[in-house]
Amino acid sequence: LFAEAFFASQIDLSQSLLIRTEFSVFTDSIIGDNFLKDIPAYFSLNELSLTYVGNLGTISQLASVFIGETDPIGSDLFLRRLFGLPSFTSRILETSQSLSSAQLYPMSGLGASYTLKATDNFATALYFYYNKLNIASSIPGDDDNTSLNIDARFAGAWPWLIFDLSAGLTLPFEKYDADDEEVILLIRKADFHAGLSLFVGSSYTSSFLLQAGLIKLVFSPNPNLNEEIITLKDITLLVEPRFKTKNLGIAFSLFNIPPQVAQKLFYIENPLGVNVSLFYNTFANLGFQGEIGVHTTFSVPESTFAVTADDLVIQIAPYIKADIGGGSLSAAIKCKVLDFTSLDAAIESTSLSIGYKAQL
Repeated sequence: LFAEAFFASQIDLSQSLLIRTEFSVFTDSIIGDNFLKDIPAYFSLNELSLTYVGNLGTISQLASVFIGETDPIGSDLFLRRLFGLPSFTSRILETSQSLSSAQLYPMSGLGASYTLKATDNFATALYFYYNKLNIASSIPGDDDNTSLNIDARFAGAWPWLIFDLSAGLTLPFEKYDADDEEVILLIRKADFHAGLSLFVGSSYTSSFLLQAGLIKLVFSPNPNLNEEIITLKDITLLVEPRFKTKNLGIAFSLFNIPPQVAQKLFYIENPLGVNVSLFYNTFANLGFQGEIGVHTTFSVPESTFAVTADDLVIQIAPYIKADIGGGSLSAAIKCKVLDFTSLDAAIESTSLSIGYKAQL
């Protein structure tokens, strides 16, 4: 049994200046040999940002400085904040550690951004940030932990089409030159990365969601470091068609996500697999919003095509949600059905999640 929580706030200092903060806390297992003693807990600063909002004629502009994540690719937070859209994120990417859904492509560090919203439908942004400090980053190597990142972003929103595209370069810093002499700053290479969210349809009707990310493309791989131009682990993908009637819906998801992202999720435990979710708005006639459904997930522990039947993990997770007291109460139970070989194994293979989100 684990505990997770997050807090997010926005403080408007004036009509043109605002501060956003978000932090999360999660613990080790609360149930152990002695649950009365202190339990290790971990604090994470997800976002601390200062944003100026102004106008250039009919064009809106936003200039920000930030620490941590900032409107990450793979989350719909950027589009929701800029265009006022309802959430269209996948149910399988929901997390209790952040205001946004889990991102498929990490964009975090210490930096600045500048955004222009030219019309009601289109926006563009530039990001400059140092380091990749997010635990969700799957980029290996010490050089990637001391790097400058430059990203360009383009987003558009129309009634039946939404897209969010980002592409940029990672410039790793080195401290020693070819003669092994220490230098102040040396950049030998530039690696490419990109991310995309594409949503066709409406959150209230049948729709199609595509999210993809290229975490690292090495232009000049170093064979001495076993570098490759690109690997399957560097590609993140979520393909999700959704079919919905008035109250009943079904979604099919094909995913390949970083292992560090999968560890933060409840309905996904492994990086590569497929998910089928069936959901029903069973509380519509009672005067409040709610949902009941079930997730069935087939996954394997590594992002590779060399898998066997023994690697397969099958999970079934029924859940329920209800808007109560100004917030959203959710509960889910997850079972690894192939591990039900005995009563003890069944207990070990079953997880329970209970959460509550409220906007104060």
